[in-house]
Amino acid sequence: MSEKANLTTVRERMLTEELARIRSTYSFRLGILLTDNIIRKPWKIPLLPFKFLALNIEFVRSRKKLTETQTTNKASLDKNCIFLIATIEEGISSPERVASIAHEWSTKQNAKIVIMSPVEGMHRMLPPKSIVFPINDPKKETKANRTNWNVRCENLIATLIDAHAPSHVIFDGPYPYRGVLNAMKYFQSPTWIWLRPDGIKSESIATRGASFDKIIDFQIQGEDQSLIQPALSLPEGDRKNILLFAPHYGDRGPVNLKIVDLVRKNLEGFKWKIAYPRHLDEDRSSEFRDHLKLARTLDQKTISTMGAAIVSPNIEMISCLMANNVPTLCVCKEPTDSVRIRMLQRMYPRIPLTIADEANMEQLDISIKAIIQSNEQMRRSSQPMTYNGLLDQLQI
Repeated sequence: MSEKANLTTVRERMLTEELARIRSTYSFRLGILLTDNIIRKPWKIPLLPFKFLALNIEFVRSRKKLTETQTTNKASLDKNCIFLIATIEEGISSPERVASIAHEWSTKQNAKIVIMSPVEGMHRMLPPKSIVFPINDPKKETKANRTNWNVRCENLIATLIDAHAPSHVIFDGPYPYRGVLNAMKYFQSPTWIWLRPDGIKSESIATRGASFDKIIDFQIQGEDQSLIQPALSLPEGDRKNILLFAPHYGDRGPVNLKIVDLVRKNLEGFKWKIAYPRHLDEDRSSEFRDHLKLARTLDQKTISTMGAAIVSPNIEMISCLMANNVPTLCVCKEPTDSVRIRMLQRMYPRIPLTIADEANMEQLDISIKAIIQSNEQMRRSSQPMTYNGLLDQLQI
């Protein structure tokens, strides 16, 4: 079968089902009845009342059958299976969230995890039994090929839902792809969830995502003393001198070389290791002499061993760091980047969190120096916030 034929298979299926849906509507059937009995065959007008009654009886029966079919489709879904769709527009943050959900879901009995991702090496971030299907990065496609990419995306989603019957499909990205929206039209039985931790800032994008059953953003709860956990008291050997370095965790841009230089300068004379996400391997400016490459950063066990962190204003990453009482510097590019992070500071005033403007070198220098030299004092005088896993926020 040719590539063109493959690309149109699912679209033809959607159009066929849409045509069948239109033909099954009451208005369409009534129109056919009136046209056939009044215009084409007027001698059948005396029988029209009886045919009209039969039409109504048949329509009620067909609607009941359709409802039963939809109920059967819902019942046939695998309640222990979820389908996760990761994106790459916001750097590694989406794949890491997807990996975090997968690890939480893997603790369920008979859990099954299906993932579609444009990230090479995504399997290294996931539980061993996860099923990963790669797809090309749409940003690397030319404008002429973008339509074909969406059709391939649509076809792959349809194939995976047909094969695995997941109860939930979770899309994590700044805006839903056309291929995802098309697939939703003819696979309505799973619960479709759009995960947007920072919320949706564009009204047009919000309108585009109105077809989802749920749109989940990260809810910051106020400080509740009954929920606050005592500060973690790890043995000294477990809280290592490791600096988590991910100042562009939530975007695809390169690391600011000035930040790299400031960190190197402030680490002189101190025995610290640098840990950064493995996806930064392509960026040679992030290389440090003594470093660790993390396959998965958004992980409680990994983060709990960190002595300090320099990260972008990513709400899940910072919340996870604050839950583990890790002194953290949040580097913001734009004033709007810090809105939710400052809200977190107001609600949890005792967390070890500092915010600095990327363009303010003096402020950055002072902040970096503080988390390296005074991280133990910051930790002792702080109190961690509570952090629910992503599955708790999704409520699935």
